Amino acid sequence: MDELLRLGTEALVSVWPEARLTGGTQLAGSDRNVVVRAEVLGGPVTTVVVKRHVAEGGARVREPAALECLAGTSGVPQLVAVHPAEPVMVMADLGDHPSVAHRLLGSDPFLAADGIRAWAVAVGRLHRTGATADFAPALARHANRLGVTSVPAVNPMPLMLADAAERLVEILPQLDITPSVAALDQLRGIDAALGGTDAVRLLTPSDACPDNNTLTADGLALLDFEGAQVRHVAWDAAYLTVPWPSCWCSWLMPELVAAEALAVWTEECGLDYARTPDFQGDLVAATVGWDFVSTSWFLESALGADEHVQSAPARRALIQQRLAHAATAPGFEALGSLAAEVLSATRGAWGDLPVALAPAFS
Repeated sequence: MDELLRLGTEALVSVWPEARLTGGTQLAGSDRNVVVRAEVLGGPVTTVVVKRHVAEGGARVREPAALECLAGTSGVPQLVAVHPAEPVMVMADLGDHPSVAHRLLGSDPFLAADGIRAWAVAVGRLHRTGATADFAPALARHANRLGVTSVPAVNPMPLMLADAAERLVEILPQLDITPSVAALDQLRGIDAALGGTDAVRLLTPSDACPDNNTLTADGLALLDFEGAQVRHVAWDAAYLTVPWPSCWCSWLMPELVAAEALAVWTEECGLDYARTPDFQGDLVAATVGWDFVSTSWFLESALGADEHVQSAPARRALIQQRLAHAATAPGFEALGSLAAEVLSATRGAWGDLPVALAPAFS
């Protein structure tokens, strides 16, 4: 803790020369980072949040680059300072508030639906802001600051899809299934096939899960830009249709709640393309992409002992729910056939496992 406060102070003096940090309180983080609320002495505010990326990888470059590009954007934490040579950031303290996940775990369906709509507002306004052109040079600057020799990809979705295809090739033989070349090619090509102009490929935190936000008095603020990237907006909108593909709290939501949130996002993002039939087709494509990407993440552990905790859906159930969608998605004959085959094999092995509505809606 003392070391992080020291590094945070070294970052802060570039903007607040008399400031120093003390009295840190650790906040929720992960094995990839340490997050601390610290008191500020000699500065214009009383507290800040200090975050250190402890894991190697692109997150230590992506997050400060994105927050720098999004300076002044509502619903995004303000980046106050970065350390000149360490993966340490100082951000404005947004205070303690519930997240959308807290509301999904609660008992009030109206509060939960309101939280999902607030999520859609924040993501839509982020897409309206854009800030796309600045992201590549910001990545390069922060990679140079930290001595990172390989600058992260601006859009890693093609790599993610290719990795998913490779994982499926390795894992599916355990179910006596060999995926067809056509299905794998279709999966790898989803991002490239998405329509619209470059104006619909925008900066996003990429992992906008229900727990990666805080519901402040001024609206929902998105947290965790460790995976920030520039990608097609359909990938974010599909978080409402999968739903929540990369998240532990990925229960279903009522169709009306999802539809209303998608309409809110459409209004807030300000993209004419989002109102077109072409976008609806791209939303289906992105949903199918997430169906298979998340299956590739979860399948190996699900074939062993299913990872399930009381506060989250079982991964076996999530796999089946997503494959059932992909099996009937229009325009994806090869992937649909593969989804139906895998779904049938998992039902034979595990039975039919439905995903429940989030506790607040059940």
